Amino acid sequence: MSAPPRGGAPHAPDRFKAIPELPEPRWPGAAAHSPFFATVQARLADALFALWPSDADPDPADEAGLGGFGWLPQHYHDGWFLRRGDAHIPLSNGQMRTWRQAMVRRSRT
Repeated sequence: MSAPPRGGAPHAPDRFKAIPELPEPRWPGAAAHSPFFATVQARLADALFALWPSDADPDPADEAGLGGFGWLPQHYHDGWFLRRGDAHIPLSNGQMRTWRQAMVRRSRT
């Protein structure tokens, strides 16, 4: 058995855990699909991948629930997370790559 990818658990290509749908904020006027904020999210993910590179392929996912105003990527010793306020959602390397790609696409809309 090969060693797990850097920064995460082993990834079986035939199995993946779906990225949980991110809840939308409940405050009035939140720009849920703001192209500006999606650009910030993607650039922050790029910076984190520069520090913690990953050769994992993006996990297949339905991108409908991946957006959301206020979610920011983070990397800790135990892996990748999306965080907004007190909400903290763990992601695999492949899930983070999928999320980042979704933010790049949203920033262009």
